[in-house]
Amino acid sequence: MVAQSTAYTMLCLNEIFSKPLQELQREIIAETIEGIDEAYRNSAYRKKGYVINHSKDKNTFMSTCGEIKYERTYFESKETGVYIYLADKACGITKNMRKSEDVVTKAIKYVVDSRLIPTLTANKKRIMIKSLVILSHYLHLLNSYYN
Repeated sequence: MVAQSTAYTMLCLNEIFSKPLQELQREIIAETIEGIDEAYRNSAYRKKGYVINHSKDKNTFMSTCGEIKYERTYFESKETGVYIYLADKACGITKNMRKSEDVVTKAIKYVVDSRLIPTLTANKKRIMIKSLVILSHYLHLLNSYYN
C-alpha cells in the first residue's frame, strides 16, 4: 500500500512540476539565445565585420520542452554583403528550422525503445539509436548547407 501511495504521490508531483519546469526551460533557452544576440550586437567583432540590418525579428522552433519563441537581429556582412542571424548560427539554428535536434533525437529513441521494434536486443537498439542520431545530424548539416 505504501509503494502504491508513494508512486501515486510521485506521479502527482511530476504532473504539478512538469509544466512549470518546461516553461522555465523555454524561458532560459529563449533568454540565452537573446543574450547571445545582444552580445553580438554590442561586440567589437560585430562592429568590425557586420552592420545591423534590423532587429527584433521573431523566430520560433519546437523543442522537447515546447515551443521556443525569441527575437533576434539580422546582420549584413561588410565584406560580402551576405545577411545572417549571428545568434542563430552560434546556436545551430538553421533557416526554416521548425524542430530542434533534441526533438528529433527523442522521437528516434521513442521509436526504437517502443514496442514498434520488439525483436531487437538492447545492444542493437543502442547501435540503431546512434546511427539514427548521426543520420539526423548529417541531415541537419545538409539542410544548413543548402539553405
